Amino acid sequence: MAWDNALITQFYLDGTANLIFSGSVASNIITLKLSAPSTATTISYLIDKRWDSKNLLLGQNQLAALTFFEMPLR
Repeated sequence: MAWDNALITQFYLDGTANLIFSGSVASNIITLKLSAPSTATTISYLIDKRWDSKNLLLGQNQLAALTFFEMPLR
């Protein structure tokens, strides 16, 4: 996967945007850094009409890598 920090606008913690400060990808692991501590219980990537086709996490084959909605955080 290829990371671009513009992707942080596409992640939501408990439905709230702009809580991710930065991110990175190593192999098949995505690491997100928060802008502040959070008690969020879910994470979503690409929410309904708010997603931007210019900010997609792409695989090495240039296809969109994933999407998820309200996945539980542990």
